[in-house]
Amino acid sequence: LGDCWLRASILPGETVQASLGVAGQNRHVGVFQASLFFPSGQGWGRAKEYADRVISIFKRGTILTAGEVTLVVEKSYPGPALQLDGWHHLPVSVVFHAYADND
Repeated sequence: LGDCWLRASILPGETVQASLGVAGQNRHVGVFQASLFFPSGQGWGRAKEYADRVISIFKRGTILTAGEVTLVVEKSYPGPALQLDGWHHLPVSVVFHAYADND
Protein backbone atom coordinates (compact mmCIF):
# COMPACT_ATOMS: atom_id res chain seq x y z
CA LEU A 1 0.00 0.00 0.00
CA GLY A 2 3.02 2.31 0.16
CA ASP A 3 2.33 5.43 2.21
CA CYS A 4 -1.17 4.28 3.14
CA TRP A 5 -2.42 1.69 5.57
CA LEU A 6 -5.35 -0.56 6.38
CA ARG A 7 -6.99 -1.28 9.74
CA ALA A 8 -9.02 -4.51 9.87
CA SER A 9 -11.82 -5.03 12.40
CA ILE A 10 -14.51 -7.62 13.05
CA LEU A 11 -17.83 -6.28 14.30
CA PRO A 12 -19.75 -9.31 15.59
CA GLY A 13 -23.51 -9.48 15.51
CA GLU A 14 -25.89 -11.58 17.57
CA THR A 15 -25.53 -15.36 17.32
CA VAL A 16 -28.84 -17.21 16.96
CA GLN A 17 -29.89 -20.85 17.08
CA ALA A 18 -30.21 -22.11 13.50
CA SER A 19 -31.31 -25.71 14.05
CA LEU A 20 -33.06 -27.73 16.72
CA GLY A 21 -31.40 -29.51 19.61
CA VAL A 22 -28.65 -28.71 22.08
CA ALA A 23 -25.97 -29.72 19.57
CA GLY A 24 -27.70 -27.93 16.65
CA GLN A 25 -25.96 -25.28 14.61
CA ASN A 26 -25.73 -21.59 15.43
CA ARG A 27 -25.88 -18.80 12.86
CA HIS A 28 -23.16 -16.21 13.38
CA VAL A 29 -23.38 -12.82 11.67
CA GLY A 30 -21.04 -9.88 11.55
CA VAL A 31 -19.19 -7.27 9.58
CA PHE A 32 -15.55 -7.36 8.56
CA GLN A 33 -14.48 -3.74 8.21
CA ALA A 34 -11.40 -2.77 6.23
CA SER A 35 -10.63 0.88 7.05
CA LEU A 36 -8.37 2.34 4.36
CA PHE A 37 -6.20 5.36 5.22
CA PHE A 38 -4.42 7.54 2.64
CA PRO A 39 -2.56 10.83 3.20
CA SER A 40 -4.69 13.92 2.58
CA GLY A 41 -3.75 15.99 -0.42
CA GLN A 42 -3.49 13.04 -2.79
CA GLY A 43 -7.16 13.00 -3.69
CA TRP A 44 -9.61 10.18 -3.22
CA GLY A 45 -8.62 8.20 -6.34
CA ARG A 46 -6.30 5.69 -4.65
CA ALA A 47 -8.66 5.22 -1.73
CA LYS A 48 -11.54 4.43 -4.10
CA GLU A 49 -9.31 2.10 -6.16
CA TYR A 50 -8.33 0.07 -3.07
CA ALA A 51 -11.91 0.06 -1.77
CA ASP A 52 -13.03 -1.37 -5.13
CA ARG A 53 -10.35 -4.07 -4.82
CA VAL A 54 -11.54 -5.09 -1.34
CA ILE A 55 -15.14 -5.18 -2.57
CA SER A 56 -14.18 -7.37 -5.55
CA ILE A 57 -12.29 -9.82 -3.29
CA PHE A 58 -15.26 -10.09 -0.90
CA LYS A 59 -18.11 -9.90 -3.41
CA ARG A 60 -21.59 -11.23 -2.63
CA GLY A 61 -21.59 -15.03 -2.54
CA THR A 62 -17.89 -15.44 -1.76
CA ILE A 63 -17.38 -18.53 0.42
CA LEU A 64 -14.50 -18.93 2.87
CA THR A 65 -13.95 -22.23 4.70
CA ALA A 66 -11.86 -23.09 7.76
CA GLY A 67 -12.22 -26.63 9.08
CA GLU A 68 -15.94 -27.34 9.26
CA VAL A 69 -16.99 -23.68 9.35
CA THR A 70 -18.14 -21.98 6.15
CA LEU A 71 -18.46 -18.21 5.99
CA VAL A 72 -20.61 -16.61 3.27
CA VAL A 73 -20.30 -12.98 2.20
CA GLU A 74 -23.74 -11.35 1.91
CA LYS A 75 -22.61 -7.95 0.59
CA SER A 76 -19.70 -5.50 0.53
CA TYR A 77 -19.86 -1.73 0.23
CA PRO A 78 -17.86 1.44 0.92
CA GLY A 79 -18.94 3.64 3.79
CA PRO A 80 -18.86 7.40 3.94
CA ALA A 81 -15.44 8.93 3.30
CA LEU A 82 -13.98 10.94 6.17
CA GLN A 83 -11.09 13.33 6.77
CA LEU A 84 -9.23 12.39 9.94
CA ASP A 85 -6.06 14.10 11.22
CA GLY A 86 -4.46 14.58 7.79
CA TRP A 87 -5.74 11.29 6.39
CA HIS A 88 -8.48 10.28 3.98
CA HIS A 89 -10.37 7.45 5.71
CA LEU A 90 -12.57 5.18 3.60
CA PRO A 91 -14.19 2.23 5.42
CA VAL A 92 -15.32 -0.82 3.48
CA SER A 93 -17.87 -3.11 5.16
CA VAL A 94 -18.19 -6.82 4.36
CA VAL A 95 -21.38 -8.33 5.82
CA PHE A 96 -21.17 -12.09 6.42
CA HIS A 97 -22.82 -15.08 8.05
CA ALA A 98 -21.54 -18.49 9.09
CA TYR A 99 -23.02 -21.66 10.54
CA ALA A 100 -21.15 -23.59 13.23
CA ASP A 101 -21.96 -26.44 15.59
CA ASN A 102 -22.99 -25.50 19.11
CA ASP A 103 -19.93 -26.86 20.96
